[in-house]
Amino acid sequence: QMITAGYEQGRGLRKKHEKPDGFEVSVSRTMAASPETLIRAWTDEEIRRTWLPDAPLAITTAAEGKSLRARWADGRERVDVNVYPKGEKTQITVQHRRLPDPEAALRSKTDWKERLERLRNLVEEKGERR
Repeated sequence: QMITAGYEQGRGLRKKHEKPDGFEVSVSRTMAASPETLIRAWTDEEIRRTWLPDAPLAITTAAEGKSLRARWADGRERVDVNVYPKGEKTQITVQHRRLPDPEAALRSKTDWKERLERLRNLVEEKGERR
């Protein structure tokens, strides 16, 4: 798939981050917090409002300490969150899918970098580690 995508991008047949159902970006960070703490920061609305205020997010499924899926904005866009334990830390990956255009993908990637830094500040400040 990577070879095909690279070929198509090189020939102008596919734009960067383009998928069959829209554009997709992914942002990852490693944080000094447990997987459960990070998923709870998403699923607990009161906590989520502290680092992700006014987010047009509707969680559709969640697996405690592992992952969640959500609808974003108009309901077409999707957000997938996965967490992976890494010793005393946890890697969190946010994948924003079905974005309408390359500009929205670029904005989304920048926004998620900022949002994950706010999440890191919240969980590491509280010292909510394993």
